[in-house]
Amino acid sequence: MSGSKSALVALFALLAGCGDVSNPGDDASPPDTGSPDDAGVDVTVTPDASDGAAQAEAEAEAEAGPTSQPWGRDIGAGYAIALAGAPTNGDIAIGITASGSNWPFANVQRFDSSGNLLSQTTAQPGATLSVAFDFSGNLYASFWAATSGTDFGGGPTGQGAVLVKYDANGAYQWHYGAFPLAAFQKIAVKSNGNIVIAGANFGVEDYGGGNVTTNGYSGSGDVLLIEITPAKAFVRAKTWGGAGDQNTSNLALDSSDDIVIAGGFEGTLDFGGGVMTGPSPGSSAHNLFIAKLDPSTQYLHQLQLQSSTTGNSIQDIALDATGNVFVCGYLGDQVNLGGKNLLSAGSGDVLLGKLDPSLGHVWSKRFGDAQSQTCAAIGVDAQGGIVIAGQYQGGLNFGLGYLPSGMPTYVARFDSSGTALADTYTVTGYISGVRLLATPDFAIAGTCSGSVQLGPFNFPCKAPNQGYESFVARFAPP
Repeated sequence: MSGSKSALVALFALLAGCGDVSNPGDDASPPDTGSPDDAGVDVTVTPDASDGAAQAEAEAEAEAGPTSQPWGRDIGAGYAIALAGAPTNGDIAIGITASGSNWPFANVQRFDSSGNLLSQTTAQPGATLSVAFDFSGNLYASFWAATSGTDFGGGPTGQGAVLVKYDANGAYQWHYGAFPLAAFQKIAVKSNGNIVIAGANFGVEDYGGGNVTTNGYSGSGDVLLIEITPAKAFVRAKTWGGAGDQNTSNLALDSSDDIVIAGGFEGTLDFGGGVMTGPSPGSSAHNLFIAKLDPSTQYLHQLQLQSSTTGNSIQDIALDATGNVFVCGYLGDQVNLGGKNLLSAGSGDVLLGKLDPSLGHVWSKRFGDAQSQTCAAIGVDAQGGIVIAGQYQGGLNFGLGYLPSGMPTYVARFDSSGTALADTYTVTGYISGVRLLATPDFAIAGTCSGSVQLGPFNFPCKAPNQGYESFVARFAPP
């Protein structure tokens, strides 16, 4: 398979997984997960020497202010892929990919803090992968342009990975790309306004500084980081990889613009801290990694999660004001974040953990029973307060009692030590993104069929027999 086709497979496998709570790994007998008294929770804790909060970050979180009324919007056909909150005024952006006549189409919508639609853009054929705001209110979105004629507002881009800038009013500014042998999975904005792109490189591409070449077999990828300025000037591009396939779909920046990424790999991978060894190249099994780099992509720390070879994934990461790293994902069999082994109780469990700024283990937990549960998204405030969202089947207990059956999605809050708080909600609909806007407000995005019920709050969605719609909502716990 060519690198370009491999990129498409990776992208649309991601899209196809929205709302799926089935086990992505091998169907194997579950390991011993302890006594029933565990109530579906495995915990391992290491003392934390870095808890605290930076005042500047806390003040930035508070600027948006809580909303007096929750709101929710059915915003059109498709799957919600990406969600971002503006750091200054409480605006929310959502990226959607929806089915078209031949290919999916990409859609990005922007709302103010009260839920009023401010702007939107649609392009076909294509797919939305990530959205991010800068501190001036500009909105960036990464896409896959499926043909050379795909137009995101400024004319055809060519086929491949594309980054587009829209101003605070939603007007197109420029696009970067397209790159047919790349995937721009996640984007973030530095304090100086530069844009960081994380994803995969599948062949020979020139991102502005000369050719970058993949090290693996045909169709495999290397971890890719790119930085450009707000005026689209190239700053740097760098890849990491060995003989196998390596990728990242998780990216976060700390207050010093240090870069944290997470993903999967086979073969070997080394960010500078020594060679990490995963499954054999071409085996279709991946181990998990987290890496921390300085603002110029030089090595700081790396961590191999010591996962078994199948069925595990890091779905999302988030940082607090002091740089602690929070991890959320799917535990299909066994993972170790630096404490003890966390073993799945069956088809898959919620994986949740906290690492210090040096990627040292603080605590890690798993929640679930013999059926399938996952954590799809995580948000963290300046003090380390956590909100997570995901899907579940069977029994799910975060320590405050089992959630009701028949409600496929949850939103749950935890304090910085990983203790569940009382305001946990079940949701009718599938959540793909969650962001803390200003404590205790949070925004969620996802896919619905029928009405969306979030605790005592509900709003209508398309009738179940009419397919899936995307939704976005802002909620303040009572």
